[in-house]
Amino acid sequence: PTAPPPPATAKARFETAPFDAELLRSKHGIDTASCVWTEITPKSLRGLLAKHVSSLDANASFVPHITNDEASLAQQLSGEAEGPSSRVHLRAGLGVHSFDWGGRRMHLAHSRRGPVVGTDQGPAAWENVVLLCEGVEGGKEATRDLLNKLLHDEESTAPNEFTIFRWIAKWGEWEETGTKRARPLASVVLPPEAKDRVVSDLDSFLSPKTYKFYSEHGIPYKRSLLFHGAPGAGKTSLIQALAGKYRRNLCIMQPTSDPKFTDDALADAIKDAPPRSIIVLEDVDALFDKQRRASTKLSITFSGLLNALDGIANPDGQLFILTTNFRDNLDAALIRNGRVDLHVEFTHASPDQVRALFRQFYPAAPEGKDAEFEAAVAKLLGERRVNMAGLQHFFVAHRTSSPDEAIAGVQAILDDLNEKQGDKAQAEEEGKKAEGGKGGGKDAKGKGKKGKGKKAVDPFTKKDWYDIKAPSVFQVRNCGKTLVTRSSGMRVATDFLKGRILEVNLADLNKDEDQNYRKIKLQMLDVSGKNCLCNFYGMDMTTDKIRSLVKKWQSTIECTVDVTTTDAYKMRMSCIAFTKKRQNQLKKTTYAQTAQIRAIKKKMADIMTKESTTVDLKDLVKKFIPNSIGNQIEQACQSIYPLKDVYIRKVKMLKQPKFDITKLMEVHGNAGSEPVVATTADEGTKVDRAE
Repeated sequence: PTAPPPPATAKARFETAPFDAELLRSKHGIDTASCVWTEITPKSLRGLLAKHVSSLDANASFVPHITNDEASLAQQLSGEAEGPSSRVHLRAGLGVHSFDWGGRRMHLAHSRRGPVVGTDQGPAAWENVVLLCEGVEGGKEATRDLLNKLLHDEESTAPNEFTIFRWIAKWGEWEETGTKRARPLASVVLPPEAKDRVVSDLDSFLSPKTYKFYSEHGIPYKRSLLFHGAPGAGKTSLIQALAGKYRRNLCIMQPTSDPKFTDDALADAIKDAPPRSIIVLEDVDALFDKQRRASTKLSITFSGLLNALDGIANPDGQLFILTTNFRDNLDAALIRNGRVDLHVEFTHASPDQVRALFRQFYPAAPEGKDAEFEAAVAKLLGERRVNMAGLQHFFVAHRTSSPDEAIAGVQAILDDLNEKQGDKAQAEEEGKKAEGGKGGGKDAKGKGKKGKGKKAVDPFTKKDWYDIKAPSVFQVRNCGKTLVTRSSGMRVATDFLKGRILEVNLADLNKDEDQNYRKIKLQMLDVSGKNCLCNFYGMDMTTDKIRSLVKKWQSTIECTVDVTTTDAYKMRMSCIAFTKKRQNQLKKTTYAQTAQIRAIKKKMADIMTKESTTVDLKDLVKKFIPNSIGNQIEQACQSIYPLKDVYIRKVKMLKQPKFDITKLMEVHGNAGSEPVVATTADEGTKVDRAE
């Protein structure tokens, strides 16, 4: 618009605004009616704005950010720094930050709305970041120019530096871990054909003609390289050199380091990667084997990895580099054409590489010294090979030696190889001893030794299966099976069954998929024949269900009370509810006031206490299943503030009365005399020991 809107329109405009217009006017003197405001939702833009605004002297609210850049390290080592290195950088925090840009007055409003809630990324509160630009006319263009400038500056790396990012799955964002000095490509000593092949391939891919070709043929504009071969052969060094040559940042992904690194997290990481970056997936062979079996610490699936590399939703121009020491261990589908475009092998140091590395560390050495050094190494090692990392380690250790002293000291290379080989052999021997202790063996004549060569016995032949019986309040009585070692001597099997806690989905107990968001805990209290008789021990909602209920623009209200049933079961009961719009409400937000929240919590506590203290445990469980208590709370609170999605979120058993077999049999009816019904494998239930 070219002029402020009429008063009625202005009022409607700010009813759904993600900020308090009156508060900004009264406390900060900002006339929001004459401003163009932009809600900043991408996390990357929020971080860039906070970083930009933090450089202004007018700020008073900050959030610390820790980085590991080489500049502060060099300053510390050189003695130029008088105090500690500056690894901590302050960025703009909560509040209103005003600054000038492009001849206009701008304001960054950073606020939190609503209470802290639980998410898959830990406790979090909904945040609003709004950028306001004074002056309606031209404000939109000024805002866009500022954001474009910040993005351009972030994408552009310094000529001799690059930034390293690591994906933090817990927070769902790339974290800047520091800057590194770019390594000159000439300093990476590789066979010329290998290095030239990579550079030529990337030069061709990054040309405008190639981008036009990909676009015209509908091919995703991305490039994937596989660096494979001997460890310590220069894969990481070449990656750092490529980042410097092509002025790109490095984005490191380590799926095995975080259990929250799921398929969705992998897709988000690639989609949200900083522009002009190289995404590196190191040791890809550690993720899956040829049978597509995942690592024990891995949360992503093989298909999820393939989809992420296919580039359907990936930004244009993305570069991927996968590294592995064992290409033969990779599934063929992972490295097929179109998914991996270029395979580059890294081998042990060749004679040319040995001579080239010597010249790098001793550039002033007389001519022929490099060949003399290479001949000394070849004579010493014979058929054995050394990698580039081993040679570099040798030269660093001899950095103060002369060329002749380095040639005379090549024995250190062999000693290092022997030491590493000895460590490896020792580890293998210890592994064999451990296996021998478990499996036994025979001597050279084939005779069994004492303690070895024993006949393997199936441990399941000494165990018995028991059916798990749920209370009669549930439709399905046989909810699983459990295993226990058979009684022998003074050891009674049933003693090891009593007290076990198991968790069963309510959908399985009542044959109703609509109730699959509730998890019921049962405790084994007694054993009748081959039946384990259980009683209710607690209840919880699934994390996925809670995530689906938590939304923006609403208040989350929770209340917890301790209650005692008529049969002396003491429990801690928690209720959760969410506010909703009133009838015919146009305003986007539904935040309840503090007094309203307090009144709703009181209603919750009163109803939960009343409904629990007037019945026994069996009747109370019946109220949980149809959610009658939640519905009653929702109806009772309509006059205070409309609610929706009111549930008994969690029930925890605090204290139980003295065990009474008569009451337990009443809960189970004639469970003790019922015939045992076989339970299928699909109905098996995870059983844990009580804490």
